[in-house]
Amino acid sequence: PVSVRTEEQRGTFGNLVGTMVVPLPTDRAEPAARLAACRDELRVAKERHRATPASLMRDSTELVPPGPCGRVTRALTRLAATEGLRPAANVVISNVPGSQLPLYCAGAEVREHYPVSTISDSLGLNITVFSYRDQLNVGLVADRDLVPELEGLATALRDELATLQAAPVAGDSATTGAPVLRVVNGAGR
Repeated sequence: PVSVRTEEQRGTFGNLVGTMVVPLPTDRAEPAARLAACRDELRVAKERHRATPASLMRDSTELVPPGPCGRVTRALTRLAATEGLRPAANVVISNVPGSQLPLYCAGAEVREHYPVSTISDSLGLNITVFSYRDQLNVGLVADRDLVPELEGLATALRDELATLQAAPVAGDSATTGAPVLRVVNGAGR
């Protein structure tokens, strides 16, 4: 999911999102090469996304009434989940910028905020990164039939982030001395 909010719409309420499909180069053995390939794929997808009018998705959904649109979307995702078809995507990854200032709930300071997102028939895994103050918190939601080892995936994700943090990428940390990724890890997570 990507924001299609224009500069004039900043600060307004409601979700204005579109979709950007990006292949994940998980076939690369070298962590730095995997990260560079991912960055390249994202760059190409973003250029393609910028060439599409921001209002296209919003305008197309306004043509179909919400009732039929929801039923059609559910039917299409069920069809995409059948064994005869291979879905265009099976994971949703998004980042949600949160407050950089402390938030409070009933007078208590919110110290961490973990996102919980949705999945659908063919999209069996949702990874959402939520920023809050000086940390990034990751929420994983999965269909247990498609991703039966979610805890193992969470451990592998943490290990991969540590591996990437230790692996300099040409043009980034190799030249500046700054880490590619800063992993904030709470106790017991």
